Amino acid sequence: MKNIESLIADDSFQRWIAKEASPEEKKRWQAWIHSDTRHKELYEEAITLWHSIQFKAESLPDVEEELISLQKRLGLTKAKRASVRNIAFQKDDLNAKKIWWRYGAIAAIVILFLFWQYSPLKYQFLQPDFEITSTIYGERKTIEISRETIVVLNANSRLKYSSNENVQQFDLQGEAYFQFRPNEKNTEFQFIVLTDDGQVKVRGTKFAVNTRKKETQVTVEKGQVEISVSNEIETDLPISTLLNAGQLLNFKKNDTILRTQEVNALVYTSWHGDELIFDNTPFTEIAQRLEETYDIKIDATNKALLEKVLSGSIENRDLQVIVAALSKALNAEVEQVGKTITFSAPIL
Repeated sequence: MKNIESLIADDSFQRWIAKEASPEEKKRWQAWIHSDTRHKELYEEAITLWHSIQFKAESLPDVEEELISLQKRLGLTKAKRASVRNIAFQKDDLNAKKIWWRYGAIAAIVILFLFWQYSPLKYQFLQPDFEITSTIYGERKTIEISRETIVVLNANSRLKYSSNENVQQFDLQGEAYFQFRPNEKNTEFQFIVLTDDGQVKVRGTKFAVNTRKKETQVTVEKGQVEISVSNEIETDLPISTLLNAGQLLNFKKNDTILRTQEVNALVYTSWHGDELIFDNTPFTEIAQRLEETYDIKIDATNKALLEKVLSGSIENRDLQVIVAALSKALNAEVEQVGKTITFSAPIL
């Protein structure tokens, strides 16, 4: 691909960014991105442009056909139109002009509506003021929204956000870590994270949000957040709760009961930094995180390995370093074939 236009026009690329690509296409596009740093820059530009287009491209209508259709609905066939015109001029030229002025005005309104409906100008006027950023597998991105707000976007995630003097709003798909320091000069400032399941409202905190498992998980490392559940069912009171430091909540849209858990928050938030922290963490959970982050498959020939729990920390630099550290911690051999990493029985 030589330019942004040809990339956006590629059907395979469109399927890939829409998460509808075949396994072969996914593999090909991942290899393409990693083969050249310029490809990654082109990808980021294309993904931003793609997600900014909020409408479906359609061809412009045939104006003449639309006018004929309008005339038929008004009962103005060509024969009737000629008959009305001739009779009207004979009886009262002024009345004929009024009739045709009215029909002409209707036609003009229809034409203008159709032009606006199909014109790209419409979407320029309606385009909201937001930014979109995304990451691919194996990538982690730090975004400095303002002096008060820093967001770390985990791999294979998408963040859409807008910001003004009174509110910062985020729409997340995937996983992100948020660090927000309130502005003392503006006590009314609002910080809101939206997911498909509800919203997280913040008053100064450090927390992580994960939407990968068909639900939303919020873990508070510091401060306090308010969770409000999106509800399609009418209830007397909104479903909401406060989440404090060291607490975790999993919730879905339409949940009516919210159960918080007391946890070691760093187990769920440390991924944004240089270390991964475990605290009696099952290996199955660690494997799932690696699969979601690096687009790989973790397997074990000895299923007892999957039931082991780990505590401590390992360097969070890249996949090879993490796998080597896990191999040592589990006392297991590791083999990688393609995108499948297999942990074998413990070394004797």
